[in-house]
Amino acid sequence: MAEETAAAAQELMLDENVEPPAGSAPAKTWPQYLAALTVTLSSLSVGTVLSWTSPALMELQDANATSAPFHVTQDEGSWIGSLLAVGSMVGSLPAGRVAQVVGRRPALLGLALPLAASWVVILAAGGAATLYCARLLAGLAVGGISAVAPVYIAEIAHSSVRGTLGSFFQLMITIGVLYTYCVGAAAPYHALAGACLAPVVVFCVAFFFMPETPSHLLTKGRRRDAVRALLRLRGAQYDYRDEIALLQAEVDESSRRKASVRDVLRSPAARRGLLLSLGLMAIQQLSGINAVVFYTSTIFKEAGSSLSPSAAAIVVGVVMAAATLASSLLMDRLGRRALLLLSTAVMAVALAVLGLHIHLALQGIGWLPLVCVCVYIVVFSLGMGPVPWLMMGELFNPEAKSIASAASVFTNYLLVFVITKTFEPMSSALGTAVVYWIYAGLCAAGAVFVFFLVPETKGKTMQQIQEMLATGKTS
Repeated sequence: MAEETAAAAQELMLDENVEPPAGSAPAKTWPQYLAALTVTLSSLSVGTVLSWTSPALMELQDANATSAPFHVTQDEGSWIGSLLAVGSMVGSLPAGRVAQVVGRRPALLGLALPLAASWVVILAAGGAATLYCARLLAGLAVGGISAVAPVYIAEIAHSSVRGTLGSFFQLMITIGVLYTYCVGAAAPYHALAGACLAPVVVFCVAFFFMPETPSHLLTKGRRRDAVRALLRLRGAQYDYRDEIALLQAEVDESSRRKASVRDVLRSPAARRGLLLSLGLMAIQQLSGINAVVFYTSTIFKEAGSSLSPSAAAIVVGVVMAAATLASSLLMDRLGRRALLLLSTAVMAVALAVLGLHIHLALQGIGWLPLVCVCVYIVVFSLGMGPVPWLMMGELFNPEAKSIASAASVFTNYLLVFVITKTFEPMSSALGTAVVYWIYAGLCAAGAVFVFFLVPETKGKTMQQIQEMLATGKTS
């Protein structure tokens, strides 16, 4: 293997007349951090889209709100919120394939167009039907960004910082949520939409100057450009030869295999990777995160909190952002498995206790639901929030990424739609306590899934991860 790597590196230099650097410096990390932060400005925009309904619908459904351009019913508001998930399911399906054909960078820049257009439509909207169109349009972009941005990060990151950088996707979503909650607490309808449009513009300008991923450039036969991109991401004095040769070997192996669904499923590593990615996305949503966050204000109110709904939302946003930031610092220290196991186990306990409090209608301990919700959100943000997105970018070979990432994102947003639309009917039929117990049981099942099936990918190269998947090992 060492001889093949050295030969590939030598062939690269001879074919392209690219000389190795005079010195042999370790890879710099700050260019990778810069690229990851820049690309995740798109996920910050995703966070604004996801959270816009919270302050906006409060205004649109308030008949006394003079700043609202029109008013909507509760049923219309429900569709305004849930149609985003429908658009995201549709947008996720072609996004991976488009990114494979045109590149990760052009695909992400292109997805900014429907995202920006959705905010323009919201600014000009004159009724609920127009908002339906805007939310579907935003969903197309959200689904595409969710499929492509984690892959971009995984392909530009060195294995030593891939966990930290991969967690930026969820971190920036939570920052986008907090940003929207803070602006929405003070700004009227049109000002809020304008504030949400601003991050899209900043992303387009900043990301325009970022490089394409070396892996994608190699798949297109642009090896000189791949070397240049790698040196931009690792530093001009980085000895790129071993890494570029390994990437070239992966690309050459991928080019010998077709990327149809049938061919992907024939590979043991791809099958297991797809199972793991779909499983983690399912656990993330079946944990009930959207239902808990959506009804946080109600829980605060029932617990006797004096916080206003907007203040309660800001508190939740701060907690989520802080916990996700902590996760980014721990990802390459504790590892993915540890954070996932901690997250699912503690979430199960928090939801079980919350359900018990509601079922028994306990008096005198109104602080207990607040503690349960805060603990639940903290541990979700540490593990089940960021890790599924990170591992979606880690688990697949280049030929499987477009299919597998599309399937993973589609599954995620399908379950977002299911959970948000079924929570109230289930609560009415079974009782809110029973619904929380169901979510607790699903979290416990998720912990079992992680313990027996999910491998530890911390510090592993893509090749090592594929070998683990092929053999069924978890460490």
